[in-house]
Formats: sequence, C-alpha cells, structure tokens
Amino acid sequence: MASRNGLNPKIRGPKGVGFGRALPSAFGFGNGIQPPGINGANGPGYLTISPLIGTPIPPKWTIEFWILPQAQMPTFEGWIQYNDGYPTGSGEGDGEEIRLQGQPPGNRWFQFLGTTAGISMGINIPQQPIVGIKNHIVFTIDTVALLLTCVVNGDITEKAITEITLVTNPYLGIYQLFNIFTLTTQGLFASILTDEFRMYNEALSDTDILINYNNGRGNNPAKTESLFVWYTFDKFEMLDFSKL
Repeated sequence: MASRNGLNPKIRGPKGVGFGRALPSAFGFGNGIQPPGINGANGPGYLTISPLIGTPIPPKWTIEFWILPQAQMPTFEGWIQYNDGYPTGSGEGDGEEIRLQGQPPGNRWFQFLGTTAGISMGINIPQQPIVGIKNHIVFTIDTVALLLTCVVNGDITEKAITEITLVTNPYLGIYQLFNIFTLTTQGLFASILTDEFRMYNEALSDTDILINYNNGRGNNPAKTESLFVWYTFDKFEMLDFSKL
C-alpha cells in the first residue's frame, strides 16, 4: 500500500547511497511532467533536468519514459536535447547535440538527430506508438559500441538499432544542458503527456526492457541499482543506488 506521499515503502534499492529510498509510484499522465508552455506561450516551452548539468555522461546509458499520444498531435513533437560541453561556441549549448523527436502516428516516429562540430545526421526509427494508450519508450545510448537503440512497448523483435559514430565523440563528456519537451527542427515544442521518466547509467538489456514494460507503471524497474535520474512528482532528482 502506498504511503500518504504516494511512495511505496516496500520498493527498495540495494544497500548503498540510495538504500532506504522508496521508488516513486506513477503520478498519472497530466499530473506530473508537463511542458511549462506550448510553443513558448506560457514559458520556455521545455523542462531542464538541472541536477544533470555539469555531471559526467556515462559511457552507456538509457532513457525510459511513458507517453500518451493523442490524434491531434502537431506535425512534430520535441523530445530530448543534450549537449556534451565541448566549447564550439554554437550558442545553444556546445559540442555534440542530440535530439529525439517524433512525428504523428502514421509517419515515422522518433527521428534521432545529432550534430557534432556542424555535422548533422538523422535516423528514422520506424516503430510506432499507438494513439490513445500508454506507450513505453526506451532509448539506449552506447558510446563504446557507438550504437543507439529504440524499443517501443517492449517489442524487442522490432528493436531499432543504428550507428551513432558522428554524435559520440567524447569531447568533455559532461552534460552541458539536458532538456525535455524541446524544440523540434520545425520550431515546435512538445505537448504530449508523459509519465515516469527515468535514466540509467547503463544500457538496459532486452530482458530488462521487457520486464519494465510488462511490470507497467508504478513498479520498480529490473535494474534499480543503475537508476541515476527520476522524476518525483514535482522535480527531477539525481540518485545513487551503488553498493557501499
């Protein structure tokens, strides 16, 4: 049974810095992560994960979240943007820039865009979330093997895999910025409902991804010890479940 603050005290990480911390349960679409302004009308139009700024980028990491797409989506939805801190003077954060953006169902979803010292690339990821239901999205980034993968709704048989050589030069290896609901190449901010945003300091395996999808929202992930960012109702929080 969840406690009054919405956390489940029975869900624990292994002993370590994070031991004794309850993982947050799902907070509900529209009641948690929301962009502060649609197309900048009521704010910057994106959310920044401030605790990440200035921290090292793991050589392998994972981004996981749930979305609830609607039929009236705009032409493009902005997702995630980060820069690695290399001083190129680009003006909008420096160094490599990676953006994930989606198109409405019926088109190719999740276009992966990267820029390194002015070199741009885009990879279309053909898996498609389903309108009107909760969809589980997982991206893994491996800067050692130079691979990016995307799995939608636990369908590991249709996992999209692509090389990311152009966007994984090590440079300074820190997060200079990390935004979600970012601008797309068409200048639109995201408006899609999002829930249970998590980041891991390893590339989750197919088995881990499938377990997380089958567990649904509000349950502990397969790899609690590798969590390093989550969203707790009103803020993003860094954490460490590493063993003592």
